[in-house]
Amino acid sequence: MTTRQLNSQLLLSFIFGTLLLLPHANAVPLTGMGDHLPLPLDVDENIIPIPPVEIRAAVTSGNISFSGSWSPAVAPPWRIGSFQATGPVPAGNTATGLTVYDFALLGPNGLLPKDTFFIPNDIDLGAQANETLTFRAWDSGGSLITGPWLSEPVGVGFQASTANPIGPGNDMPSWTYANGVYSFSGDTVGPNNPSLGFAMLNDRPLSQLEVNRNRTTLNSYLYAPINTVPEPSTHALILLIGILICWRNKQLRSCR
Repeated sequence: MTTRQLNSQLLLSFIFGTLLLLPHANAVPLTGMGDHLPLPLDVDENIIPIPPVEIRAAVTSGNISFSGSWSPAVAPPWRIGSFQATGPVPAGNTATGLTVYDFALLGPNGLLPKDTFFIPNDIDLGAQANETLTFRAWDSGGSLITGPWLSEPVGVGFQASTANPIGPGNDMPSWTYANGVYSFSGDTVGPNNPSLGFAMLNDRPLSQLEVNRNRTTLNSYLYAPINTVPEPSTHALILLIGILICWRNKQLRSCR
């Protein structure tokens, strides 16, 4: 094996191993509009479930404000500090209207990390009609984002209280996107009242977020990924494995 071949194999081993460690590297930006959000499907056309995540722990002050944080079980960027929010917790029987999140005290840089899980649930035609949820966000420099920043759903799951099956896509709510603003509605959802949640990812760190819900019968949560990603030393291990494979191949060739 030539030095060039060896270097090529080492590079491929490192790139392949690194890609395996990138969460949701193939997440697709959510744009346009449609009657039903696309279902996330694997290569066998099975619905992809929501991966291991942890909901923020909220400390509330009536329906005026609340703060949120995550435990040490989540990935490192989410473990540090907490976020502050003005307005009601946009979940459960609190209050409707606008909630403004400020992430200045969260993480090492005062930002909501990229690849946070945005998981709305129960947007349907169940208890009330015209259930809508709207998001808009500000980037790390404090500017209002006017381009796509959320992904298409990367996972779907049920609330624990329901066993209704997911229909053929028509249980997903509708969406509209324009100039950085996302709106979701339950008016196109089928009659199953499926109470399902869907996970989306932000494609960049956020300094501020606005969430506006018009009914208390739908919910919106921020989740952090559980720390299943190996430490940086794993990259060195991958490289070492690549070296050993190349060395073994070289030894085998020399014995022929």
